[in-house]
Amino acid sequence: MTRVEMISQLSPIAEAYHEKVSEARYELYYQVLKELGFEEFKKACIDILSTRKYSNFPMPAEFLEDVENKAMQALSELKRAFRHHGKYMSVCFADKALMACVDAMGGWIALCNMETNDWSFRTKEFVNFYKTFTKQPEKLTTTHLAGLIERQNGISEFTDVVMIGFTDEDKIINILELPDFAEPKPKGIEIGEKKLNLKIRKFS
Repeated sequence: MTRVEMISQLSPIAEAYHEKVSEARYELYYQVLKELGFEEFKKACIDILSTRKYSNFPMPAEFLEDVENKAMQALSELKRAFRHHGKYMSVCFADKALMACVDAMGGWIALCNMETNDWSFRTKEFVNFYKTFTKQPEKLTTTHLAGLIERQNGISEFTDVVMIGFTDEDKIINILELPDFAEPKPKGIEIGEKKLNLKIRKFS
């Protein structure tokens, strides 16, 4: 993130708090926050404005803490998906940075097979990957995470993917309905103008 980008987000916050921020203070904030990606910093600013109740101008540590919290929330969502869907199902998360982390750490099946205690050693790894990937959203190209059924049988008109985080409840769709799916379509499957039926399954 550049200094100009940081100030473009902090200036409206300063106005909201009726705070006059000096150039020296901006520079101090920048030295602490410059390693953040611009997009993740924007999200942190929105979070702080929408949830913070204190009347003083937020400190740099609050922005860093918000980014850290997002990584831990993503990890919680991932662990919930392990429990509810398991290694056999293919999955697609709305959070593409989360999917990139899973790819970088060995893939969906490998992480599903991990023991709970293993996360005490790999949580920091996940958080570091998450912070890295959220800084470069334009490079996040993973369309979905393949489960064991897809790995063993390949892609067909029967391949389903669980969509996680797009709505309040998880949904199952056919893999060919994935918005960014770019694999060659299997022979014999007619897509054309035909709309595949959306199957919805609730998970508790």
